[in-house]
Amino acid sequence: MKFPICKVCLKSDILCNQCAEIVKKEGIKSDEIKLFRRLNKLAKKYEPLRDVEIKRAIDNKNILLIITNKESASKIIGKNGGMVKRLGKELGRQIRVVSDSSSIEQFVKEIFFSTPILGINVLYTPDGEKYRIRIPSSERVVLPILPEVFSEIANSLLNIDAELVFE
Repeated sequence: MKFPICKVCLKSDILCNQCAEIVKKEGIKSDEIKLFRRLNKLAKKYEPLRDVEIKRAIDNKNILLIITNKESASKIIGKNGGMVKRLGKELGRQIRVVSDSSSIEQFVKEIFFSTPILGINVLYTPDGEKYRIRIPSSERVVLPILPEVFSEIANSLLNIDAELVFE
């Protein structure tokens, strides 16, 4: 597996100068680095995960988001979702794999793939663009991610201001 930090830093508790710069620039948190280390240990167990690249790993109390490129996403998910189910059992979390996309539409579809989306609106405010994702109110209780957490993730990954609205 390939991660934003080097193999030496994955094995030790201290980051080298280059990895410390990457962590600061990308906004990677210490919890994320711990997840990288756990995923690295699991990669040794599963052959298909050895040449996978993981860009980010965001842990939420309901779900673990793994952000990767399109080629790696299919390898992490595996045939019929088998690999992601095994990883979920090993980590004790539900896992959602999201490809690193530049569009908010694709990002929303991948996170909320089983949730109907009523629309994605762009609001033009004096502070800049703000995205409003509209979801039916009935889906509020089964949503995999809290609205506040979704806003934080969208801001850190795509550098946009986004909010979930229930109608």
